[in-house]
Amino acid sequence: VYIFRTPVAEKSDDASVKSIPVKGIDVGTIVDGKTYTVDVPKAVNEGSEQKVEVITNDDAAKIEIFEGTSTTNIYTDDNLKKDIAFTGMSGDYTSFKVVVTSEDGSEKTTVTLKIKTADAYAPLEMKDSVPASAAKVDGTIIKLASDGTDLTVAELIALFKTAPEVVVKNAYGVEIDASELTVNVASSSPYTMTITFDGQPYTVALSQALA
Repeated sequence: VYIFRTPVAEKSDDASVKSIPVKGIDVGTIVDGKTYTVDVPKAVNEGSEQKVEVITNDDAAKIEIFEGTSTTNIYTDDNLKKDIAFTGMSGDYTSFKVVVTSEDGSEKTTVTLKIKTADAYAPLEMKDSVPASAAKVDGTIIKLASDGTDLTVAELIALFKTAPEVVVKNAYGVEIDASELTVNVASSSPYTMTITFDGQPYTVALSQALA
């Protein structure tokens, strides 16, 4: 008589976490018991990244997220897994407890996320050394004095405290190296120029004189 026994696979005791992106922002190396503070810019919050993603080293590990002192797991397809913006979180930080339990239930990794979103775009500011008579930001318009001086795109970027993103495309819609193009050329046919900072687009206007 032969008796065959099918071995029972042992369940994993791995509750470790590879990473936790919040709207695509990696909070850092995950350590049990640690608190992570995340400031989400307005443009990032409005983007297509998932609200909170918990990436475990073992796919069989159980993931739970609780907001504040709640005991209701909100890590579901209808809540934090959606690629929609956080709402009502631009005041104080909102606290979330993340609990990862190993498949066999013997191990846990618990961390806290404190998340706050920006309700406005970060301001694009000129360097203090740039006189208002030469260039200034007026709303979403970058005004430059039209004094006949050539200004390359690289020199335009250098006017700001924090460099904006500048994309220049040719008449065929292909992005090109704009480092040596003057603003006059880059902002008129056959080129198009897009300036973006913190997700906010800006246009460039040439003026005869600025106050």
